[in-house]
Amino acid sequence: MLAQEKSLTRIALLQATQQELNKIVIATSRDKRALKGADQIGLRVGRVLNATCVGKYFNIAITETSFSYSLNEAAIANDSALDGVYIIRNLYPVTAEELSLSLSHSIGCSFLSKGNFRFSRCAAIISARH
Repeated sequence: MLAQEKSLTRIALLQATQQELNKIVIATSRDKRALKGADQIGLRVGRVLNATCVGKYFNIAITETSFSYSLNEAAIANDSALDGVYIIRNLYPVTAEELSLSLSHSIGCSFLSKGNFRFSRCAAIISARH
C-alpha cells in the first residue's frame, strides 16, 4: 500500500513536470519572442524542477537557443525498486520488541504484527511488500 502510493505520487509529479518542461521547449522554439540565453532558459527550468523535486529523473540539455530533456529511466527504475523499503536507524541498540513498540505509532500496529520488518543491531528495514 505504501509502495503503491509512493509510485503513484512519483508518476503524477513526473507528468506534471513534463507538461511544464514542454512549455519551455515550445518557448525556446517559437518564432516571435523566443526564450533565448542559456541563463534565462536555465532559470526557468530550475524553477520547474525545484517546484516538483524530481530533477534527478531528468536528463537536461540547455544551449543558448534551445532546451531539450529526456527521462532518466535508470534513476526511475532504481527508485521504483526501492518503493516500500524503509530503513529506520536508531542511535542506541534496542530489542525487536522495543523497536516494534516505537514504530507502531508511525506505521501502524497491524502492519508490524505481520512481521514485515527485519531487525539488526541499530536499524530496522521495513518492507511494505507482502
